[in-house]
Amino acid sequence: VRDDSALMELFAGDGTGMTILRANFGENRFRFLGRHIRFDDVNTRKVRSAYDKLAPVREFLTDFLSNCQNAYSLGAFVTVDEMLVGFRGKCSFIQYMPKKAARYGIKMYALCDARTFYTYNLEIYCGLQTGPFATLNDPHEIVTRLTAPILKSNRNVTVDSYFSSYRLAEYLLDNGLTFLGALRKTQPEIPAEFVIANSIQLPGSYMFGAQYDKTLVSLVTEKKKVVLVLSTLHDTNLTDSETGQPYQIVDYNATKGSVDTVDRMCRRYSTYRKSRRWPMVVFYRLLDIAGINAFKIHRSNSKECIERRKFVHNLALGLMEENLKYRATLWSLPADLHAFLKRYKQETVAEVTVERPKSRSYCFYCGSSKNNKTSVSCHKCKRNVCRKHCNKLVTCHLCAEDQVME
Repeated sequence: VRDDSALMELFAGDGTGMTILRANFGENRFRFLGRHIRFDDVNTRKVRSAYDKLAPVREFLTDFLSNCQNAYSLGAFVTVDEMLVGFRGKCSFIQYMPKKAARYGIKMYALCDARTFYTYNLEIYCGLQTGPFATLNDPHEIVTRLTAPILKSNRNVTVDSYFSSYRLAEYLLDNGLTFLGALRKTQPEIPAEFVIANSIQLPGSYMFGAQYDKTLVSLVTEKKKVVLVLSTLHDTNLTDSETGQPYQIVDYNATKGSVDTVDRMCRRYSTYRKSRRWPMVVFYRLLDIAGINAFKIHRSNSKECIERRKFVHNLALGLMEENLKYRATLWSLPADLHAFLKRYKQETVAEVTVERPKSRSYCFYCGSSKNNKTSVSCHKCKRNVCRKHCNKLVTCHLCAEDQVME
Protein backbone atom coordinates (compact mmCIF):
# COMPACT_ATOMS: atom_id res chain seq x y z
CA VAL A 1 0.00 0.00 0.00
CA ARG A 2 1.88 3.09 -1.21
CA ASP A 3 -0.71 5.90 -1.09
CA ASP A 4 -3.90 6.86 0.74
CA SER A 5 -6.23 6.11 -2.16
CA ALA A 6 -5.10 2.48 -2.28
CA LEU A 7 -5.33 2.31 1.51
CA MET A 8 -8.97 3.44 1.47
CA GLU A 9 -9.77 0.75 -1.08
CA LEU A 10 -8.24 -1.95 1.11
CA PHE A 11 -10.32 -0.89 4.12
CA ALA A 12 -13.54 -0.54 2.11
CA GLY A 13 -16.49 -2.23 3.82
CA ASP A 14 -18.62 -2.68 0.70
CA GLY A 15 -17.19 -6.10 -0.10
CA THR A 16 -14.35 -4.87 -2.33
CA GLY A 17 -11.79 -4.41 0.48
CA MET A 18 -9.58 -6.92 2.30
CA THR A 19 -11.65 -8.52 5.04
CA ILE A 20 -8.64 -9.85 6.93
CA LEU A 21 -7.14 -6.36 7.03
CA ARG A 22 -10.32 -4.86 8.49
CA ALA A 23 -10.54 -7.77 10.93
CA ASN A 24 -6.99 -7.12 12.14
CA PHE A 25 -7.42 -3.38 12.81
CA GLY A 26 -9.48 -0.46 11.65
CA GLU A 27 -8.38 2.15 9.15
CA ASN A 28 -8.10 4.85 11.82
CA ARG A 29 -5.91 2.59 13.95
CA PHE A 30 -3.66 1.86 10.98
CA ARG A 31 -3.27 5.55 10.21
CA PHE A 32 -2.63 6.33 13.88
CA LEU A 33 0.21 3.80 14.06
CA GLY A 34 1.75 5.11 10.84
CA ARG A 35 1.72 8.70 12.11
CA HIS A 36 3.00 8.09 15.62
CA ILE A 37 5.42 5.16 15.40
CA ARG A 38 8.89 6.11 16.68
CA PHE A 39 12.04 4.10 17.39
CA ASP A 40 13.73 6.17 20.09
CA ASP A 41 13.04 8.43 23.07
CA VAL A 42 11.72 11.68 21.63
CA ASN A 43 12.62 13.52 24.87
CA THR A 44 16.37 12.93 24.38
CA ARG A 45 16.46 12.94 20.59
CA LYS A 46 17.50 16.59 20.28
CA VAL A 47 20.58 16.00 22.43
CA ARG A 48 21.54 12.80 20.61
CA SER A 49 20.94 14.30 17.17
CA ALA A 50 23.61 16.92 17.90
CA TYR A 51 26.32 14.25 17.47
CA ASP A 52 24.46 11.43 15.68
CA LYS A 53 22.51 11.92 12.44
CA LEU A 54 21.05 8.43 12.82
CA ALA A 55 19.74 9.08 16.33
CA PRO A 56 16.07 8.33 15.45
CA VAL A 57 16.96 4.77 14.33
CA ARG A 58 20.33 4.05 15.96
CA GLU A 59 19.11 1.75 18.74
CA PHE A 60 16.62 -0.04 16.51
CA LEU A 61 19.22 -0.58 13.78
CA THR A 62 21.78 -1.92 16.26
CA ASP A 63 19.31 -4.46 17.68
CA PHE A 64 18.25 -5.51 14.19
CA LEU A 65 21.81 -6.19 13.04
CA SER A 66 22.58 -8.05 16.25
CA ASN A 67 19.65 -10.39 15.63
CA CYS A 68 20.67 -10.91 12.00
CA GLN A 69 24.21 -11.90 12.99
CA ASN A 70 23.12 -14.19 15.83
CA ALA A 71 20.54 -16.10 13.78
CA TYR A 72 22.60 -17.26 10.80
CA SER A 73 26.04 -18.51 9.82
CA LEU A 74 27.28 -17.20 6.49
CA GLY A 75 28.60 -19.37 3.69
CA ALA A 76 32.08 -19.31 2.19
CA PHE A 77 31.43 -16.34 -0.14
CA VAL A 78 30.12 -12.92 0.89
CA THR A 79 29.65 -9.68 -1.04
CA VAL A 80 29.97 -6.03 -0.02
CA ASP A 81 28.12 -3.49 -2.12
CA GLU A 82 25.77 -0.51 -1.89
CA MET A 83 22.02 -0.13 -2.35
CA LEU A 84 19.79 2.93 -2.60
CA VAL A 85 16.42 3.21 -0.82
CA GLY A 86 14.26 5.69 -2.70
CA PHE A 87 13.36 8.84 -0.73
CA ARG A 88 12.91 12.50 -1.70
CA GLY A 89 11.78 13.97 1.62
CA LYS A 90 13.65 16.07 4.15
CA CYS A 91 16.92 14.38 5.06
CA SER A 92 20.44 15.75 5.44
CA PHE A 93 22.18 12.77 3.82
CA ILE A 94 20.15 12.04 0.69
CA GLN A 95 22.31 10.78 -2.18
CA TYR A 96 21.93 11.03 -5.95
CA MET A 97 22.93 7.84 -7.79
CA PRO A 98 21.83 8.02 -11.45
CA LYS A 99 22.59 4.36 -12.16
CA LYS A 100 20.24 3.12 -9.44
CA ALA A 101 16.52 2.56 -10.01
CA ALA A 102 15.43 5.17 -7.44
CA ARG A 103 18.20 7.72 -8.28
CA TYR A 104 17.49 9.76 -5.11
CA GLY A 105 17.41 8.25 -1.65
CA ILE A 106 19.23 6.89 1.38
CA LYS A 107 22.38 4.93 0.60
CA MET A 108 23.15 1.75 2.49
CA TYR A 109 26.22 -0.46 2.43
CA ALA A 110 25.50 -4.14 3.01
CA LEU A 111 27.36 -7.41 3.49
CA CYS A 112 25.35 -10.34 2.10
CA ASP A 113 25.82 -14.05 1.56
CA ALA A 114 26.69 -14.51 -2.11
CA ARG A 115 24.69 -17.75 -2.42
CA THR A 116 21.61 -17.32 -0.20
CA PHE A 117 21.40 -13.47 -0.29
CA TYR A 118 21.15 -13.28 3.51
CA THR A 119 21.93 -9.75 4.77
CA TYR A 120 24.41 -10.12 7.62
CA ASN A 121 25.62 -6.57 8.22
CA LEU A 122 24.50 -3.15 7.09
CA GLU A 123 25.53 0.49 7.40
CA ILE A 124 23.62 3.66 6.50
CA TYR A 125 25.63 6.41 4.85
CA CYS A 126 25.01 9.68 6.70
CA GLY A 127 27.94 11.83 5.62
CA LEU A 128 30.52 13.30 7.96
CA GLN A 129 29.88 13.08 11.70
CA THR A 130 31.74 14.18 14.80
CA GLY A 131 31.78 12.73 18.26
CA PRO A 132 31.40 9.08 19.29
CA PHE A 133 29.77 8.05 16.00
CA ALA A 134 32.35 9.70 13.74
CA THR A 135 33.33 7.36 10.90
CA LEU A 136 35.43 7.60 7.78
CA ASN A 137 33.55 7.10 4.53
CA ASP A 138 36.57 5.89 2.62
CA PRO A 139 35.72 2.64 0.73
CA HIS A 140 38.50 0.81 2.54
CA GLU A 141 37.10 1.82 5.95
CA ILE A 142 33.55 0.87 4.95
CA VAL A 143 34.59 -2.68 4.04
CA THR A 144 36.68 -2.88 7.20
CA ARG A 145 33.67 -2.07 9.39
CA LEU A 146 31.26 -4.36 7.55
CA THR A 147 33.61 -7.36 7.64
CA ALA A 148 34.57 -6.90 11.31
CA PRO A 149 32.12 -9.61 12.56
CA ILE A 150 33.57 -12.28 10.22
CA LEU A 151 37.31 -11.69 10.58
CA LYS A 152 39.49 -14.81 10.94
CA SER A 153 36.74 -16.98 9.41
CA ASN A 154 38.53 -17.86 6.11
CA ARG A 155 35.60 -16.57 4.04
CA ASN A 156 35.98 -14.78 0.73
CA VAL A 157 34.87 -11.16 0.29
CA THR A 158 33.85 -9.98 -3.19
CA VAL A 159 33.70 -6.24 -3.93
CA ASP A 160 33.36 -4.10 -7.04
CA SER A 161 35.78 -1.49 -8.33
CA TYR A 162 34.45 1.23 -5.98
CA PHE A 163 35.70 -0.61 -2.88
CA SER A 164 38.52 -2.64 -4.37
CA SER A 165 42.18 -1.80 -3.78
CA TYR A 166 45.50 -3.52 -3.27
CA ARG A 167 45.60 -2.21 0.31
CA LEU A 168 42.19 -3.76 1.07
CA ALA A 169 43.29 -7.13 -0.31
CA GLU A 170 46.32 -7.11 2.00
CA TYR A 171 44.25 -6.07 5.02
CA LEU A 172 41.68 -8.83 4.54
CA LEU A 173 44.36 -11.44 3.92
CA ASP A 174 46.17 -10.44 7.12
CA ASN A 175 42.87 -10.83 9.03
CA GLY A 176 41.88 -14.29 7.83
CA LEU A 177 39.75 -13.39 4.80
CA THR A 178 40.39 -13.81 1.08
CA PHE A 179 39.67 -11.08 -1.44
CA LEU A 180 38.16 -11.00 -4.92
CA GLY A 181 37.44 -7.71 -6.64
CA ALA A 182 37.56 -5.69 -9.83
CA LEU A 183 40.24 -2.99 -9.93
CA ARG A 184 40.17 0.44 -11.51
CA LYS A 185 42.87 1.14 -14.06
CA THR A 186 44.10 4.10 -12.00
CA GLN A 187 45.39 1.90 -9.18
CA PRO A 188 49.13 2.63 -8.89
CA GLU A 189 50.06 -0.99 -8.14
CA ILE A 190 48.89 -2.26 -11.56
CA PRO A 191 51.63 -2.79 -14.20
CA ALA A 192 51.14 -0.79 -17.38
CA GLU A 193 51.00 -3.96 -19.52
CA PHE A 194 47.77 -5.02 -17.80
CA VAL A 195 45.92 -1.74 -18.35
CA ILE A 196 46.17 -1.11 -22.10
CA ALA A 197 44.53 -3.42 -24.65
CA ASN A 198 46.89 -3.82 -27.61
CA SER A 199 45.52 -3.82 -31.12
CA ILE A 200 46.78 -7.35 -31.66
CA GLN A 201 44.92 -8.72 -28.63
CA LEU A 202 41.70 -10.52 -29.49
CA PRO A 203 38.47 -10.21 -27.45
CA GLY A 204 38.51 -12.85 -24.74
CA SER A 205 42.28 -12.91 -24.41
CA TYR A 206 43.73 -12.50 -20.94
CA MET A 207 46.97 -11.94 -19.08
CA PHE A 208 48.02 -13.33 -15.70
CA GLY A 209 50.20 -11.78 -13.04
CA ALA A 210 51.23 -13.12 -9.64
CA GLN A 211 52.85 -11.69 -6.53
CA TYR A 212 53.30 -13.93 -3.51
CA ASP A 213 49.71 -14.85 -2.51
CA LYS A 214 47.94 -12.51 -4.96
CA THR A 215 46.96 -12.99 -8.59
CA LEU A 216 45.95 -10.36 -11.14
CA VAL A 217 43.97 -11.06 -14.31
CA SER A 218 43.55 -8.68 -17.24
CA LEU A 219 40.72 -9.71 -19.59
CA VAL A 220 40.02 -8.05 -22.95
CA THR A 221 36.27 -7.76 -23.59
CA GLU A 222 34.46 -7.73 -26.93
CA LYS A 223 34.57 -3.92 -26.98
CA LYS A 224 38.36 -3.91 -26.59
CA LYS A 225 38.06 -2.84 -22.96
CA VAL A 226 40.19 -4.24 -20.18
CA VAL A 227 38.68 -5.80 -17.04
CA LEU A 228 41.07 -6.16 -14.11
CA VAL A 229 40.39 -8.62 -11.26
CA LEU A 230 42.62 -8.99 -8.21
CA SER A 231 42.34 -12.16 -6.13
CA THR A 232 43.91 -13.65 -3.03
CA LEU A 233 41.57 -16.66 -3.29
CA HIS A 234 43.19 -18.12 -6.42
CA ASP A 235 46.85 -18.94 -6.84
CA THR A 236 46.85 -20.51 -10.32
CA ASN A 237 46.29 -19.42 -13.91
CA LEU A 238 43.73 -22.14 -14.71
CA THR A 239 40.68 -21.43 -16.87
CA ASP A 240 37.13 -22.72 -16.76
CA SER A 241 36.47 -25.45 -19.33
CA GLU A 242 32.94 -24.22 -20.13
CA THR A 243 33.51 -20.48 -20.54
CA GLY A 244 37.21 -20.47 -21.35
CA GLN A 245 37.72 -17.63 -18.87
CA PRO A 246 40.06 -17.60 -15.87
CA TYR A 247 38.54 -18.82 -12.61
CA GLN A 248 39.11 -15.38 -11.12
CA ILE A 249 36.69 -13.87 -13.65
CA VAL A 250 34.17 -16.72 -13.34
CA ASP A 251 34.03 -16.56 -9.53
CA TYR A 252 33.83 -12.78 -9.53
CA ASN A 253 30.87 -12.77 -11.91
CA ALA A 254 29.14 -15.46 -9.83
CA THR A 255 29.45 -13.64 -6.50
CA LYS A 256 29.42 -9.90 -7.25
CA GLY A 257 25.65 -9.32 -7.51
CA SER A 258 24.15 -10.56 -4.24
CA VAL A 259 23.48 -7.08 -2.77
CA ASP A 260 21.80 -5.98 -6.00
CA THR A 261 19.70 -9.14 -5.83
CA VAL A 262 18.60 -8.29 -2.28
CA ASP A 263 17.66 -4.81 -3.47
CA ARG A 264 15.50 -6.27 -6.25
CA MET A 265 13.89 -8.75 -3.86
CA CYS A 266 13.01 -5.92 -1.48
CA ARG A 267 11.25 -4.06 -4.27
CA ARG A 268 9.48 -7.21 -5.47
CA TYR A 269 7.50 -7.84 -2.26
CA SER A 270 7.77 -4.67 -0.19
CA THR A 271 6.18 -3.28 2.96
CA TYR A 272 6.97 0.24 1.75
CA ARG A 273 4.40 3.01 2.24
CA LYS A 274 4.76 6.56 1.04
CA SER A 275 6.17 8.64 3.89
CA ARG A 276 7.80 12.02 4.44
CA ARG A 277 9.85 10.78 7.40
CA TRP A 278 13.14 9.11 6.56
CA PRO A 279 13.15 6.89 9.71
CA MET A 280 10.00 5.23 8.38
CA VAL A 281 11.69 4.62 5.02
CA VAL A 282 14.58 2.93 6.82
CA PHE A 283 12.09 0.94 8.90
CA TYR A 284 10.27 -0.36 5.81
CA ARG A 285 13.54 -1.41 4.17
CA LEU A 286 14.65 -3.24 7.32
CA LEU A 287 11.28 -5.01 7.40
CA ASP A 288 11.82 -6.14 3.82
CA ILE A 289 15.33 -7.38 4.64
CA ALA A 290 14.01 -9.17 7.74
CA GLY A 291 11.46 -10.97 5.58
CA ILE A 292 14.16 -12.10 3.14
CA ASN A 293 16.43 -13.25 5.97
CA ALA A 294 13.57 -15.18 7.59
CA PHE A 295 12.86 -16.85 4.25
CA LYS A 296 16.50 -17.90 3.88
CA ILE A 297 16.60 -19.31 7.42
CA HIS A 298 13.40 -21.25 6.73
CA ARG A 299 14.81 -22.68 3.49
CA SER A 300 18.04 -23.67 5.25
CA ASN A 301 16.23 -25.53 8.04
CA SER A 302 13.34 -27.07 6.13
CA LYS A 303 13.18 -29.72 3.43
CA GLU A 304 10.00 -28.12 2.13
CA CYS A 305 10.63 -26.14 -1.05
CA ILE A 306 8.33 -23.14 -0.71
CA GLU A 307 8.39 -20.07 -2.92
CA ARG A 308 8.97 -16.67 -1.35
CA ARG A 309 5.49 -15.35 -2.12
CA LYS A 310 3.88 -18.21 -0.20
CA PHE A 311 6.32 -17.78 2.68
CA VAL A 312 5.54 -14.05 2.98
CA HIS A 313 1.83 -14.93 2.93
CA ASN A 314 2.23 -17.45 5.77
CA LEU A 315 4.47 -15.06 7.70
CA ALA A 316 1.87 -12.29 7.55
CA LEU A 317 -0.88 -14.63 8.74
CA GLY A 318 1.29 -15.88 11.58
CA LEU A 319 2.05 -12.34 12.77
CA MET A 320 -1.65 -11.43 12.70
CA GLU A 321 -2.96 -14.56 14.40
CA GLU A 322 -2.75 -13.45 18.05
CA ASN A 323 -4.40 -10.11 17.34
CA LEU A 324 -7.14 -11.79 15.31
CA LYS A 325 -7.86 -14.13 18.23
CA TYR A 326 -8.27 -11.10 20.47
CA ARG A 327 -10.45 -9.29 17.96
CA ALA A 328 -12.66 -12.38 17.74
CA THR A 329 -13.73 -11.74 21.36
CA LEU A 330 -14.99 -8.22 20.62
CA TRP A 331 -18.72 -7.70 20.03
CA SER A 332 -18.55 -4.18 18.62
CA LEU A 333 -17.37 -5.30 15.17
CA PRO A 334 -19.62 -5.48 12.09
CA ALA A 335 -21.46 -8.71 11.35
CA ASP A 336 -19.29 -9.61 8.32
CA LEU A 337 -16.14 -9.41 10.47
CA HIS A 338 -17.76 -11.61 13.14
CA ALA A 339 -18.46 -14.21 10.48
CA PHE A 340 -14.83 -14.03 9.29
CA LEU A 341 -13.35 -14.20 12.83
CA LYS A 342 -15.24 -17.37 13.80
CA ARG A 343 -12.23 -19.47 12.80
CA TYR A 344 -10.07 -17.58 15.34
CA LYS A 345 -12.44 -17.93 18.28
CA GLN A 346 -11.12 -19.64 21.39
CA GLU A 347 -13.25 -20.69 24.35
CA THR A 348 -11.53 -19.20 27.39
CA VAL A 349 -14.35 -20.14 29.83
CA ALA A 350 -15.80 -23.59 30.28
CA GLU A 351 -19.13 -23.96 28.54
CA VAL A 352 -22.17 -23.85 30.83
CA THR A 353 -24.26 -26.89 30.14
CA VAL A 354 -27.44 -28.18 31.77
CA GLU A 355 -27.08 -31.83 32.62
CA ARG A 356 -30.13 -33.92 33.31
CA PRO A 357 -29.98 -36.65 35.98
CA LYS A 358 -31.09 -40.17 35.27
CA SER A 359 -34.32 -39.65 37.29
CA ARG A 360 -36.38 -36.79 38.68
CA SER A 361 -35.62 -35.76 42.26
CA TYR A 362 -36.67 -33.20 44.86
CA CYS A 363 -35.32 -29.65 44.66
CA PHE A 364 -32.33 -29.20 46.97
CA TYR A 365 -33.72 -25.93 48.35
CA CYS A 366 -37.41 -26.90 48.62
CA GLY A 367 -36.85 -30.30 50.15
CA SER A 368 -39.38 -33.15 50.18
CA SER A 369 -42.04 -31.21 52.09
CA LYS A 370 -43.25 -29.35 48.97
CA ASN A 371 -43.07 -32.45 46.76
CA ASN A 372 -41.36 -30.34 44.07
CA LYS A 373 -39.53 -32.79 41.83
CA THR A 374 -37.31 -31.61 38.96
CA SER A 375 -34.89 -33.03 36.41
CA VAL A 376 -32.75 -29.85 36.18
CA SER A 377 -29.40 -29.90 38.00
CA CYS A 378 -26.67 -27.33 38.69
CA HIS A 379 -23.74 -27.66 36.28
CA LYS A 380 -21.24 -27.24 39.17
CA CYS A 381 -22.55 -29.17 42.19
CA LYS A 382 -24.87 -31.44 40.16
CA ARG A 383 -27.72 -31.06 42.73
CA ASN A 384 -31.30 -30.81 41.52
CA VAL A 385 -32.91 -27.37 41.62
CA CYS A 386 -36.33 -26.10 40.60
CA ARG A 387 -37.01 -23.11 38.38
CA LYS A 388 -37.43 -20.78 41.37
CA HIS A 389 -33.96 -21.57 42.72
CA CYS A 390 -31.81 -21.44 39.55
CA ASN A 391 -30.54 -18.75 37.19
CA LYS A 392 -31.31 -18.91 33.51
CA LEU A 393 -28.49 -18.68 30.96
CA VAL A 394 -29.30 -16.04 28.32
CA THR A 395 -27.84 -16.53 24.83
CA CYS A 396 -28.23 -14.10 21.92
CA HIS A 397 -29.31 -15.24 18.49
CA LEU A 398 -25.79 -14.74 17.03
CA CYS A 399 -24.14 -17.04 19.59
CA ALA A 400 -26.97 -19.50 19.25
CA GLU A 401 -26.30 -19.67 15.50
CA ASP A 402 -22.59 -20.14 16.19
CA GLN A 403 -23.33 -23.06 18.52
CA VAL A 404 -25.57 -24.64 15.90
CA MET A 405 -22.88 -24.29 13.21
CA GLU A 406 -20.22 -25.74 15.51
